[in-house]
Amino acid sequence: MTPTTPAQAFATAVASLVAHDDVADTLSRLLSSCADILDISAAALLVRDVSGDLQLLSSTSHKVAELELYQVQSKSGPCIDCIRTGSTVSGTSQEEIRDRWGDVGQRVVGAGFASVHAVPLHWRGEPLGGLNLFDVRARPVEGERAVLAQAFADLATVAIVRSGHVDMRAASLSVRRALEGRTVIERAKGVLAFTRSVDMAAAYDELVHLTEESGSTLSETAADVIGRAQRQPR
Repeated sequence: MTPTTPAQAFATAVASLVAHDDVADTLSRLLSSCADILDISAAALLVRDVSGDLQLLSSTSHKVAELELYQVQSKSGPCIDCIRTGSTVSGTSQEEIRDRWGDVGQRVVGAGFASVHAVPLHWRGEPLGGLNLFDVRARPVEGERAVLAQAFADLATVAIVRSGHVDMRAASLSVRRALEGRTVIERAKGVLAFTRSVDMAAAYDELVHLTEESGSTLSETAADVIGRAQRQPR
């Protein structure tokens, strides 16, 4: 059942953390709930790895995954500014997005979005990453929605780190383990895109559908897709 209230979304995420160690699956479900409950179009997570470089950890669609990766490549964008400053960053119109972030802003607008909102993930006072929210409507994330956005970011941080006595380097190692789960998911998307002759966006949707059908986690389903492809006669 898809969570329809913040309490249900947070309870589902916590239950997932207790039940298994699949961070990629937990974050994927958390981002989907975040987008639904905040009534936005898409969401994505960027995090710092052990070396301090920014990596895409999770997203609700292939389209926003590409936008996040372009921000990392360009070292510019709302999520980059959010992580750099450790503060919330917003753009509430297409004109503002283009003016503030140049080529990156043009890509965001070209993808059909009219507002963006980036919220920091903090661990022990240090910026660990950023939660980037995208909306096709030109409107701010404010009031209760802003509070909920930060709550989703905080829960994502806990999902990544998991322990109450973890320093920043240990937190970075937790990020690395989470990124390894994402690598499996990306490989599975590639397999599905090739075997079913669909684009990567459709491949991700199919992977989520297979996960829901099987009742397993996203990473387990991805590993199964890869395993079955490897067992196919060449």
